[in-house]
Amino acid sequence: MQCFIGVLLLSGYTVVPRRRMYWSLDQDVRNEAVAKAMSRNRFDEILRYFHPADNENLPEGDRFGKVRTMLTMLNERWMLYRPQNKELSIDESMIPYFGRHGAKQHIHGKPIRFGFKMWPLTTSTAYLIQAVPYQGASTGKTIPELGMGGSVVMDLISELPRSTKYNLYFDNLFTSLSLMDRLTKEGFGATGTLRSSRTEKAPIIDQKVMSKKVRGSFDYMQDKLSGCLMVRWHDNSVVTVLSNCHSIKPIETFAQEMMTSFYSFMFVMTYWLVTYTAQAQSYVAEGYFLVDDKVVQSYLAAVPETLTKDVRRAKAIEELNKDIDYVINEVNQLFSSLLTNGLTLEIRVRKLDVLPGNIFPANATLSTVPSGISSDVALKLFDNWVLAQNLYNLTKFDFAFLLTGFDLYGSAGSFTAGYAHVGKMCDPKLATGIGEFSRNYFTALSTAHEIGHILGSEHGGPASTNIMSSQLDPTDANRWSFSGCSVTDFKEYMATLNPNCLLTTDPASTKPTLTYGSYTGQILDPEAICQRTLNSSKSYMCKTWGFYNDNPPSGDKVCSEIYCYSPGTQYCSSAFSSEGMVCDAAMRCKSGKCLPDSSAPTNIDSKCVYGDQKILEIQSQGFYNTCQVFLSKNNTSVCYQSSINQRCCSSCKHYYTGRIGCEYGDRSVDCINPKYSKDLICPKYKDYLCCGSCSDYVGKRSNLPGDIDLVANAPELSLPPNVTDTFYAMSYHGQVRGQE
Repeated sequence: MQCFIGVLLLSGYTVVPRRRMYWSLDQDVRNEAVAKAMSRNRFDEILRYFHPADNENLPEGDRFGKVRTMLTMLNERWMLYRPQNKELSIDESMIPYFGRHGAKQHIHGKPIRFGFKMWPLTTSTAYLIQAVPYQGASTGKTIPELGMGGSVVMDLISELPRSTKYNLYFDNLFTSLSLMDRLTKEGFGATGTLRSSRTEKAPIIDQKVMSKKVRGSFDYMQDKLSGCLMVRWHDNSVVTVLSNCHSIKPIETFAQEMMTSFYSFMFVMTYWLVTYTAQAQSYVAEGYFLVDDKVVQSYLAAVPETLTKDVRRAKAIEELNKDIDYVINEVNQLFSSLLTNGLTLEIRVRKLDVLPGNIFPANATLSTVPSGISSDVALKLFDNWVLAQNLYNLTKFDFAFLLTGFDLYGSAGSFTAGYAHVGKMCDPKLATGIGEFSRNYFTALSTAHEIGHILGSEHGGPASTNIMSSQLDPTDANRWSFSGCSVTDFKEYMATLNPNCLLTTDPASTKPTLTYGSYTGQILDPEAICQRTLNSSKSYMCKTWGFYNDNPPSGDKVCSEIYCYSPGTQYCSSAFSSEGMVCDAAMRCKSGKCLPDSSAPTNIDSKCVYGDQKILEIQSQGFYNTCQVFLSKNNTSVCYQSSINQRCCSSCKHYYTGRIGCEYGDRSVDCINPKYSKDLICPKYKDYLCCGSCSDYVGKRSNLPGDIDLVANAPELSLPPNVTDTFYAMSYHGQVRGQE
């Protein structure tokens, strides 16, 4: 039973959409602690018969009678082990429930509208001391003269020791003058906002009059008998606060200090509610994705020009759509990392439009770089275009995102990959972002990053390696997940959104149902990754082992970065590996690891996963062609050289003999020179230089080694430098929160 209760407690911290996912074989949702502690079937069986009450002795009239015993026990334990905080908060919260029950409540405008309402008492560190369920308006008024709100407060603090002076904080649902008098008599400090209808005609400036005064204006009065202080203050709106533990000194700042104190402790309750709400809800952000014509042009370059214009464009868009599905799928994979922090959020496509032209006019681009544009200018132009097209009213998206073929220039120069408004989700004017469509996995990273900005997250700190880092390196260990700080930003921002934002979904919105096995685009091909990352058809994957810690390019070593030839130089630069890329037999790259995948090919040699290097360049011989051409011009002995074998692993494999010491046959062409007989050559060279042609030679006892001297025909070849000081990472930046 301890394991069973432990799993129930853990489920509140590590939330998954369905309970059985804790035992799933999928590593992204499986919880090893749960799976090892108890089997799924055992847990389901206990849950089926779990019943914490005696039906023969249920309390009469108690709608929570079947769990009352358990609630009482929990309250006793919470009270027993409470920290010694003196600042306590009281508020209301909702436990989501959509079934039928007499105590089920509906609160309009709340993030969780249906469920069981609870009255919690917590410390300033969000520790829950007491929780009482609400049963309806007809119950709970245990102290009639205080009403329901006051009765709830007195019930929650009834078990607190009176030897300690506690300060309570609550909102206007609970606050009244009679409650404040009662708390004062019992030795409790209290501060709460007060409804104007509960001032009991206190001589304080009328609320309507105060609303016409300048912000910061205030008035106050104090009851000489009880010492309670009432303050009316013009903040963003008129606020009335009642307190028995604050004074009126210093008079210049006391009102603001009181409000600051009140807000600081009520924030704890708000954070507790926001955290629970975010864990309990599943959010969906519906995006209107647009692709400009400059992206289409990059795909047209790969379509044969012999086809008609319309056919070429149709084929280009067909390939583009494959990659967009991959990108959106990977964006959702990145957002699924929020599950470990108790948040469920997915991105759906409200609509996808491939534009026939470009939003950015020619006169808006950089004079020195016609394909470049300032990120500030680009986002403003996109904002204006969305408004001019009336897209928000026509489409009802949560955010609009432009995938562009233009090179964005911002604070990071040409390495800027995206730009977005911060904290503007569901805003009809500013819920927008733009990102370069680089046709590789980095597009998914930058898109998720910019959507993160729109959802309210700022950049991570200088040491951050998560998705919201201002600059990502292919080797960053955490680039597949959002940090805890970003999750906190998301949760706090979501609590401020309109109730319909992210919680209602149009049936027309779609989510790509893509698997790596079904994807037929080019993003998983290392050669295409290199060509697209370096924007050159002459680039290719560098396969010399020196780039991969002197090991074959396979396994975990290729699941963070691969190396690509930089055309026009002697260097190879690192590039982001694609999620789902084949990394070994029956294995694919997932979050930097090479993991089993049933959709991956099985007939793969771990030492030659990607075959020959596309181009073999031997500068000393002036050779620049394929491995097959090189081997046809030289004897197979070149495969003995590691510099050739590593880059031509597939071609050399055809000549592999399997004989130790003679893996690729003769090391000299003279071994089969008709001028020399085997009797002349083999006695001296059969074990090394001529191990292939002399393998079946049996010499006569009278034969002596010949006096001919043979040499190997495969001299050691020098390679270009194998590390460059340039790496292809991109930078991000977002606007200041709320900036237009």
